[in-house]
Amino acid sequence: THTLQSVIDVLTAKFEAEHAKDLLIYISSPEAVSLISNSVTKDLQRHCLVDADAYVFDFYFGTEYSYESFIIALNSQFQDNPGKTNLLKALSQISKKVENSLSDTGISQEFKAKAGITTSVKLENPIELIPFRTFPEVEQPASLFVFRMLESKGTVRLILQEAGGSQWKLEAIKHIRQWFEAQKLGVPIIG
Repeated sequence: THTLQSVIDVLTAKFEAEHAKDLLIYISSPEAVSLISNSVTKDLQRHCLVDADAYVFDFYFGTEYSYESFIIALNSQFQDNPGKTNLLKALSQISKKVENSLSDTGISQEFKAKAGITTSVKLENPIELIPFRTFPEVEQPASLFVFRMLESKGTVRLILQEAGGSQWKLEAIKHIRQWFEAQKLGVPIIG
């Protein structure tokens, strides 16, 4: 399955109260939750009744994006917050400036071309952004990112690199745990 609600649906639809006592919810990562048996077999294994894996779109941090691809990914894969607003504002101010000059004496011609990418908005790094990286039912954790803009052969290339380490993963697991605790299911939650 792909939602946290599906774990609850399996728990409440399939089992009566006395059987639910032998189950627990295991949060193994920000993208994976399982409903497993609380008791172990003689081989020290647990039975898994359902696995829920979050649908998470991959934003390739540290990879160069074209301007259009970056804008689309930022708008579709990140939650609105002041960091996203400021980054979009800075990106909207990017312009390609081309300066040409021509000198013609009638005998010879000289042509000079100068091109570059400019923006007039100052953007502080790191930027706090909120990517969609866990189940949609829970609050998405914010993280710090470093934004870089490069020019390559007259085109702008944009890079977003994670700067906050893996702290967001622990925060996401905490949010998932709190979501399950608020459901008052009466089963242990590990995570």
